[in-house]
Amino acid sequence: VKSDLDDHRSEKRQQEIEQLNARLAEFAPNKIAVEHPADSNRMQEKYGLWRDGKSQLSASETEQVGFRLAKQFGHERLYPIDRKMDLDFEAFMKSADPDTLKEFQGMVGMIQSFMSTFKNRPVIDNLALLNSPAADRMGNGFYLRMMPSGTGTDTPGAKVAADWYARNLYWIANLGRVAKPKDRILVICGSGHASMIRSILRDSIDFEVVDPMPFLKR
Repeated sequence: VKSDLDDHRSEKRQQEIEQLNARLAEFAPNKIAVEHPADSNRMQEKYGLWRDGKSQLSASETEQVGFRLAKQFGHERLYPIDRKMDLDFEAFMKSADPDTLKEFQGMVGMIQSFMSTFKNRPVIDNLALLNSPAADRMGNGFYLRMMPSGTGTDTPGAKVAADWYARNLYWIANLGRVAKPKDRILVICGSGHASMIRSILRDSIDFEVVDPMPFLKR
């Protein structure tokens, strides 16, 4: 589900992002992990060029938040943890019964309606909403709702959900390779990944999930 946002490089949004970064800086991360393929150096090259004054920031959260905070704390690099995977939504859509499909499409419409309100609020308020327990449940429930589709051993909805879990487990595997004892890692990613990663890592014996909400309250 994509949102039609205003340009976050505008003066108004830049002021809001500065306020956001000031709050996130209170977490004092010593590492920043971002949504970029773990096997690619492209993001690191872009960070180096921007830090050296040779390029401008794009509107992405990786750059507006990740690059700025990394530079503020003197980080030499950021840590990409993504692993791309295709999800076969088409198979699910073809197999879903009318009632399941109607419920799923209604949920898509609800999320689109929710995201259409983002233009009316400051950046930090939008992120507070996207990191709330209600948003986590919606993000995870979006995939869980697909699971009953299909017949017999043909379960394309469960396959989509399983692949989504797998992708986020690969993220956690990459994060585990980055993390060392006592690290304070800020993870910057889409809200769908955030909800899934949080829900899985709450059961981890190696990671402590830090609630982002205190840093997102004005």
